[in-house]
Amino acid sequence: MNNEAVIVESVGQAGFLNQVIRMIQKAIRKNLIPGIAIQILALALVGSYYFFPVVTAFWNNIADFKSGSGLIFAMISTATFGGLIPFLYMLLTGRSGHRQLTANLAFVILYWAYRGGEVELFYQLQAWMFGDKCTVPVVIKKVMMDQFVYNPIWAT
Repeated sequence: MNNEAVIVESVGQAGFLNQVIRMIQKAIRKNLIPGIAIQILALALVGSYYFFPVVTAFWNNIADFKSGSGLIFAMISTATFGGLIPFLYMLLTGRSGHRQLTANLAFVILYWAYRGGEVELFYQLQAWMFGDKCTVPVVIKKVMMDQFVYNPIWAT
């Protein structure tokens, strides 16, 4: 390879790297405030669980309901938080389009309900395969199965 080709190639790589850096900076600017807001909300939820007995009781009741309802809780919660709430957000911000709203809403709710049931069954399969104890070896096996089997082969 001659010197001119090396210079052209390095300029092309530098241009590509600069483009990637600009894209990352744009994504950070766009998502920084929503990301911080979500983290604050998560901290508030966790903190309220430990510091307010009423909140502790509420979340314990939710956990008891989940334990006793099988797939139903997974399907309802995933349909609500993965389908309904994002759909309403997109509708309120004008990002959903205004055609066939009922059909689109039905689709996202049914799709996310199905996915919630699927994930719950996958977690039950992992508990059967690896155990349901919260130990480092069990968690590592479940994470490896989730990230390197379920996600690339089935979930995507």
